[in-house]
Amino acid sequence: MGSNPTLSAIPPFPSGPAVTPTPPPHVSPTTPAFAYAVLAVGDLAVFVLFNIMGRADHEASITAFTVAKGVAPFAVAWFAVSPWIGTYRHATFTSFRRTWQDVLPAWVLCGALALLLRMWWYDRPFIATFAAISLSFQAGLLMAWRMAFLAVSLRSRSHAAP
Repeated sequence: MGSNPTLSAIPPFPSGPAVTPTPPPHVSPTTPAFAYAVLAVGDLAVFVLFNIMGRADHEASITAFTVAKGVAPFAVAWFAVSPWIGTYRHATFTSFRRTWQDVLPAWVLCGALALLLRMWWYDRPFIATFAAISLSFQAGLLMAWRMAFLAVSLRSRSHAAP
């Protein structure tokens, strides 16, 4: 029996200090682009959570389609308008005061637009109780998410400083 040519072609494992791969700078958790992406995913998660909680509370069907249909007007209104009025500005993820000043008024505008879209797309009547609960509860979830993100972001930055 001879030696196995396949195994002999594999180079030996390199010795020396371990090399830790580093991600390219554009995907680093400390860059604004990364923060914007995390904020957008979290904002979308708020709308999904609200929809699932509402559907569960009303004992309605919870499927990917029904959740997407319920989330769509809120996500479309939020992502079409809010970036243009400051909710993804760098200051909104570096200052608690700026977050309150930028995100909450933006939600009032976008939430009202979302309710109009919902009425138009799905031929639904305006229901004041739904509007009040939807706008206030999602505002609370959105602000809780944004404040939690900001607290973690500021804390990680303070630990990263030399």
